[in-house]
Amino acid sequence: MKKYYFFSFMITMSIALGYSQPQLNASNFPSNYSTLVYNADVTGLTVGNAGANQVWNYATVPVTYDFALIKIPVESAPFASSYPAANNCWKYVYSDSNEYIFFNINNSTFEILGLSNDHTVTSDYSPDTQTIFTFPYIFNTVVNDTYQDLGNPELYTNVTQYDAFGTIITPFGTFNNAIRQKDGEFYTWFNANPFYIIASGDFVSFVNFYQTNPLSTVQTIADNQIVVYPNPTNNILNLKLPNNIAIDKITITDLTGKIVQEQSQNTAFINVENLADGIYILRVISGDNKYETKFVKQ
Repeated sequence: MKKYYFFSFMITMSIALGYSQPQLNASNFPSNYSTLVYNADVTGLTVGNAGANQVWNYATVPVTYDFALIKIPVESAPFASSYPAANNCWKYVYSDSNEYIFFNINNSTFEILGLSNDHTVTSDYSPDTQTIFTFPYIFNTVVNDTYQDLGNPELYTNVTQYDAFGTIITPFGTFNNAIRQKDGEFYTWFNANPFYIIASGDFVSFVNFYQTNPLSTVQTIADNQIVVYPNPTNNILNLKLPNNIAIDKITITDLTGKIVQEQSQNTAFINVENLADGIYILRVISGDNKYETKFVKQ
């Protein structure tokens, strides 16, 4: 079965002397939530240490866009009626499919009720839900949980721990007082108030970094994806555009916002071989619409 780890993370920021211990509560979950998720190159990456006031620096890690995550109304998701206790739903928008995770958030727990895609229910934990957090979620909290899929006699066991907090630096910014949750060999960092995911992975086979955006921006990219490949690249960057839109202009900026290259031709590629190695933002303008993604030149 697929195991969803994206929900093992969060943080409440409060400052006393130095860093305080961030804490997650049910009230920290926002009414709107969306993020773009990027795969990272795991070469040389480590998870770092557990404990208080840690610093994890992944600022220069090359990343490639993978999928979008959007909080949607429960009733708008396929097969929502299978999960009558759900009060939250997250939609995962991949290049070729959509998946949905149904949650119940109450004053004491954050639980996964089940999963579906556009065509069928894929998991139903109604007999014994999967608990991700207990509230308040404080430093060194350990959650021992068992859960079961409807119709499957196997009982799954999961043990997670809030094992660290501190500062994590990613290609998308610096996040102080971040919570880290350990789930076996899997780790997730998140902010608590408001809740948003920062990073997750096992640091062996994959690591994801999350770029939290206003909902409208992520919805546009999710519904009208722009994909660049190969990413990283050393010369030609190809563009896959939604609905074969006409390109009026392409701009490339560095992470400071400085424009380093422009192109006005209506072509689905751009030559970036003269750029210095690094991370860049590519923007496509088509009429009143703008599309944006990141790429790595190496």
